[in-house]
Amino acid sequence: MRTQVTVLFDRWITAGLIPADLAAPEDLAMSFTGFIGLTRLLHLHAEATDQSRADARDDIRRHTETFIRLVFRSDALPHDH
Repeated sequence: MRTQVTVLFDRWITAGLIPADLAAPEDLAMSFTGFIGLTRLLHLHAEATDQSRADARDDIRRHTETFIRLVFRSDALPHDH
């Protein structure tokens, strides 16, 4: 998963959607996928309860939303005047 996400971050940096000096695509991918992978391993397994799975999905959603707000910041991108 990290390899495909690295490619996406590289494209978004190249397109100017993410500031180039924020982090390397590989580091952004690791930061983004690490929590998701750990949560899947610990809470989205065959013996997980329905509530545990729902909580894990909510944690992943919150992580993703927070990551997007921090990385794709419009105030950090150059503006055309």
